[in-house]
Amino acid sequence: MEKTMILFRWYIKDVGGIETYIYNQTKELLKKNYVVGIEMTPNHNINKVFTDVINENNVVMFYPLKYKELKKYCNSNGISKLIIISFDLFSFAESEQIKSKEQNIKIYNYFFVPHFEGDTIYLEDMKGTSKKDKEKINIIINKMNNNRNIIYFSLRHIQEFKKRYGIKIDASEKCLVPIENRDYENINIDDRKRSKSETYFKIISPTRFEFPHKGFVLGLIDVFERISEKYPFVKLDIIGDGEGKERLLRRIACLEERTRSNIRILDPMTQEELKKNFDKASLSICVAGCADLGASRGVPTLPARHYCEKCEVYDFYPEGYKDCLERKPGKKPDGYIEKIIEMDNESYLNLCIETFDFMKKKLFEKNIDSFEMLRLNSDDLILSKREINFVIRKKRKKYSYYRTKIKRGISKLINFD
Repeated sequence: MEKTMILFRWYIKDVGGIETYIYNQTKELLKKNYVVGIEMTPNHNINKVFTDVINENNVVMFYPLKYKELKKYCNSNGISKLIIISFDLFSFAESEQIKSKEQNIKIYNYFFVPHFEGDTIYLEDMKGTSKKDKEKINIIINKMNNNRNIIYFSLRHIQEFKKRYGIKIDASEKCLVPIENRDYENINIDDRKRSKSETYFKIISPTRFEFPHKGFVLGLIDVFERISEKYPFVKLDIIGDGEGKERLLRRIACLEERTRSNIRILDPMTQEELKKNFDKASLSICVAGCADLGASRGVPTLPARHYCEKCEVYDFYPEGYKDCLERKPGKKPDGYIEKIIEMDNESYLNLCIETFDFMKKKLFEKNIDSFEMLRLNSDDLILSKREINFVIRKKRKKYSYYRTKIKRGISKLINFD
């Protein structure tokens, strides 16, 4: 019997959009008897949220991915087709290199675009990239696009590629819908009624503590401090983890005890646990996929600005939906929060229903929601060996730059008088 492996090339650490996508896809793929591979870095601690899927029999971890180990596993387990999903161009080029060596296994490579910034996605943004190198990158992207190697997480990412590379993209074939929305639940009216009263109002903000990218959560503490002065019963749940956690905790520690006691920092949680927490929330302030998930539960949602350590928002869903992946200037959230706190029960419930109905319609539009819907690209080598080596050299240059900076930093510490 022919077996297919879906291999995700991403180092799961904190719980963010890509990690959640891999988690949900893995659960779905295992139901259909796929083998799932996940690449990891050596000695890497995996977030506990993912332990239930990585311990499954048909999930294999690579620490990190090496061609000989991959080939050995595939041959030993009867895998004849390999679909590799990369989330940066470096991994895609390395996967093309694997394809150039392999003769027996059919390999299909995809680059899933997860963001609208970052020099691992947009190589031309790397420091010192020449005009000639930018032309090479443009050629590579166009080849990948023409062969259907590139898939996008959102229309915002499609717009970015169009702007940068001047390529034509059919969004209906190349834009993903989150797998978790396939079995769509109806809005729970009782939960929505219970989520707001004259003495109960909870703001929820799931995010990764990565600054300045998700810096809005730092500014949200300032907003909460101001709101608490007028509405002392308001509570705030922040759900997440990341390198910036200590900075966030230090900011909270500066608040008065009364305000501080109404803030909870909760560890990352599974999708099902997160849904339950959304169901108890009166308002969601977050970005990207978390904003969509809260809105899909009927929670009034304010999308926040990316790459800004002040908390700026755009508007309630549905109007704000188009801005959930933006970094343009927004507005202070105070007025929106006060408006919804003061809103009568009927108006609040109507906003909940409007938000839910919008998301239900939006998430069932024709987009890719499973690997069965992917139009498999050619299993021939897409990039030339010269192009593969060009991208891999870019990777080495990038990480040698960071290693040099770290060594210089250590040297300064050692020589500090």
